Amino acid sequence: MYRHRLVISYKGTSYFGWQDLGASEQKPTVRASIHRALKIICKYQTCTISAASRTDAGVHAQG
Repeated sequence: MYRHRLVISYKGTSYFGWQDLGASEQKPTVRASIHRALKIICKYQTCTISAASRTDAGVHAQG
């Protein structure tokens, strides 16, 4: 298993926070967007994401 560290920045205006809201919620979250991109990069292998912090809806993050 490989481990990688990513430092990300994003504009959270279009997102409903970091954490997934559950299968019944169809609102975009930062974690879901990053996970979707990593699945493509990792050729659809299993990817697990751990975060050092999280944000609320509409909040921007830098590093």
